Formats: sequence, structure tokens, C-alpha cells
Amino acid sequence: MDHIQEVMSRILSPEKVAELTEQAKKYSELSPKEKAEDAVRVSNELEGKLTGYDCAKCKNKGYIYRVEERVDSYGKPYYAEIACKCECMRVRDELRRIHNSGLSKLLKRYTFNAYEATEDWQQYALKEACAFAKEPDGWFYYGGQPGCGKTHICTAIVGYLLKQGRAAKYMLWQDDITKIKQAVNDGELYEAIINSYKTADILYIDDFFKTRRGDFVSTADVNATFKIINYRYNEELPTIISSELSLQQIVEIDEALGSRIAEMANHKIFIERDPKKNYRFRDKKVSK
Repeated sequence: MDHIQEVMSRILSPEKVAELTEQAKKYSELSPKEKAEDAVRVSNELEGKLTGYDCAKCKNKGYIYRVEERVDSYGKPYYAEIACKCECMRVRDELRRIHNSGLSKLLKRYTFNAYEATEDWQQYALKEACAFAKEPDGWFYYGGQPGCGKTHICTAIVGYLLKQGRAAKYMLWQDDITKIKQAVNDGELYEAIINSYKTADILYIDDFFKTRRGDFVSTADVNATFKIINYRYNEELPTIISSELSLQQIVEIDEALGSRIAEMANHKIFIERDPKKNYRFRDKKVSK
């Protein structure tokens, strides 16, 4: 210690040397647990370099550190600094997936503020969407013709929830249900894919039961979809669904599936077909 003080005195002022010496003395008097806690405090205060989402908890490091008591090979207890993945990593992972899906551009364009609610039915849709976004209990269902604002409204909900730190997973039904069916012969891959939708904090299913060229929804489609819907129904996990079909039409395709959606959707919207309500022909800012 004397040698260290001598070296320090050559490059630092006497006041600074005294301050550092006092700090070193106090640190040496700490218990092993207190030293570990001090190291954790320093680590948690460091700023990280992750981008795309600002997290106040981990300061954009992706990890939060904590102290854990352990025992070494000789049976002697010690305190370790453990890095735990921050909750924001779920949001960051989903943001990456959303970016790859192409939805990220829509999130910037389709916000509640950008939605032009000039008609009564638009005002109702906006009111229901904002209510769900602020308190996402139950499910949100928006059905109706193309161009009536379904994607705008549902994407605005997702964007709002992401800003609140909720990991909202995006599922484009037609594409993703095909991927699920293609993996059916690989049990491990199949379970991994389908579980990611089943257990998502919040799931947004876009274009529910939309098929190519007006094909019928197959039994395989229904079976795979039911596994996701039924799990989320049993666990009461918040779910957002957009579709060109009414709830009655979904019930006619599969009653067990449709009735679950109808029961859970405490926010229901359906826009009857009307050429005047297809805003793709009137305002390019409004989506399907």
C-alpha cells in the first residue's frame, strides 16, 4: 500500500491521493458480498451500445447484473456477478423480426395520430383500438373489406405497445401458417415455431384465414391455427386479429375456433362491404 501511495503522490495532488486512499480503505473493509454488490452496481450503471430501442433498465446493454451466492469445489461459499438477460431483449428480438417482415415501415406510417377518422365508423374503430392499446386485456378483432383501415389500426396498436416495452409478435397468417405446416415432419422445429406464436406476450395475426386465389381454408390450416388460438384462449394472452371475414364466417369454417375468438374479443369491429369505404381509392395513407 505504501509503495502504491508513493507512486500516486508523484502523479496526483495530495488531495486526490488522500481521496483515493480513503476509498481503497473503505473497499478493503467491505465483506465479500458487499464487494460483489458494488461491482454489480458499477456494471449496471454502464451505458450499452444497443440501438433500435431505448431501455432505461439495462441502459441498452441487454443485460442486468445481480449477485448470486455460490459454492466452489471445496464447499466454500462465494458471491458471483451474474448477467441476466434484460426483458428488453424480447422487444429487440421482435423488432428485428418485424423489420425483416417489412412491418417496420408500416409502424412508422401507421400510427394513431396518422389515422384520419372523418367518418363515424372510423372514429369508432380508433376509439376501440386506443382503448385496447392502453389496456390490452382480452382480444382485439377487426374484420372487413380491403381498404377499410384494418392494417393501419392494428399496426398502430402494435406500435403503441412496443413503445410501452411489450413484445408484440407479428404473424402474417397466410405466409406463417404455411411455414408451420412445412415443418410438421420435424417435431422439434415444428414445436419451436408454433410455440413462438402460442406463448408470445402479445400476438398480432394479420389477414386471418386469407387464402390465395380464394381457395378454401384447409383442415391442416385450421388444425395448426387452432393450436395457437386455443393456447392463447386458455392462457388469456392478448391477441390482435385482422381479417376480411366476419366472426360468423370464421365460425362457419370452424365453430370451435371462431367461437373462441368471439368470446375473447372484447373489442370487435366489422366493416360491411361498401365501395365508399375502400380508402385505397381515395387516400393512400389508409391501409387495408
